[in-house]
Amino acid sequence: MKKIKTLLIAALALFTATTAMAQEETRSYPYGFIGLQGGGQAIMNGYSFGDVITGTGSVYGGVMFTPVLGTRLHLNGWNSKEGVKIDGTEYGTYGFNYGTATVDMLVNLVSAINHRDDNAVDLYLIGGLGVNKVWGNDYKDLGVYPTQQLASKVHNHVAHACRLGLAADFNLAPAWALNLEVDANHFGNHDYAHLVNASKDWQLTAQLGVKYRFGQCKPAPVPVPVPEPVQPKEEPKQEVATAPAPAPAPAPVVVEEVKPCIENVFFLINRYDIRPSEMVKVNNAIAYLNKYPSAKIEITGYADKNTGNATINERLSKQRVNAVYDVLISRGIAASRIIKDYKGDTVQPFPNDEANYEKNRCVICVAE
Repeated sequence: MKKIKTLLIAALALFTATTAMAQEETRSYPYGFIGLQGGGQAIMNGYSFGDVITGTGSVYGGVMFTPVLGTRLHLNGWNSKEGVKIDGTEYGTYGFNYGTATVDMLVNLVSAINHRDDNAVDLYLIGGLGVNKVWGNDYKDLGVYPTQQLASKVHNHVAHACRLGLAADFNLAPAWALNLEVDANHFGNHDYAHLVNASKDWQLTAQLGVKYRFGQCKPAPVPVPVPEPVQPKEEPKQEVATAPAPAPAPAPVVVEEVKPCIENVFFLINRYDIRPSEMVKVNNAIAYLNKYPSAKIEITGYADKNTGNATINERLSKQRVNAVYDVLISRGIAASRIIKDYKGDTVQPFPNDEANYEKNRCVICVAE
């Protein structure tokens, strides 16, 4: 148990460092995931720890319903060792095969505390229930079982399995993560040593792996460069001696009327990346701001009320306005000149009818 506590403390220390490692990406919910793991395990029943360590492997798949809560089906197994220890005497180890299937609940501790889902490292608390099966035992070689009938009974049955653990996902990309998981698993008794020592089967596993998230690979907006206008060269004028002309009458002062620049940037359903056709509109607003250095721009994000729900639509409108904001900043527009807001689906700038409701998936840009 001391080793388990040490690993849990180390995992919690890793969790405290995650807030300084956030990435600029958000995820769409719910999303599915799959993963593969490999590592080591040991049955901890009082026998020498180093003598019962063996390899193990896992495969799993599940769903994250929110940034905090999810579930998965986890399949783990390979081979294992038990050691028989009676009245302080170690009689040796024997090998067997095992397989475990559990349904686990996942709680993302990082998102639960900082209310974000763009963490560089996610730390999950894991709790699960399932079944465990062992077979192929070579316990007969030890010769310490009272009867063959008893040995067969305690070694060949399906028992319960309980899991409590921690897993850290190191997010390399929106869809991919490296995974480190440490679990303490409790199994039903399947060893004659339990009958003698009245101990319990605790299995400690530590595994490394890779996780893939479905539907989380979104291309980043690519700004479209706007060529600078080419100024025509003026030909030098030849002076011709002429009689002085009468002084012209003063020309009337013409005040240029500056009209505001209004651009509607439209998005596809459940997306917030700026398509090339819509990037042209963002470039028009940037050209206007460069021409009039004192002008400011107000950008407001919206979502279509006819799809999704209020929570999803609020997040989409925020992601869309942030996408336009990031392009403006990357093109040299000062943040002090930008006013941004998002309305979710509480405001529909275009008529909410069949011909127009898709237009409400937009960011409206007004520069003046």
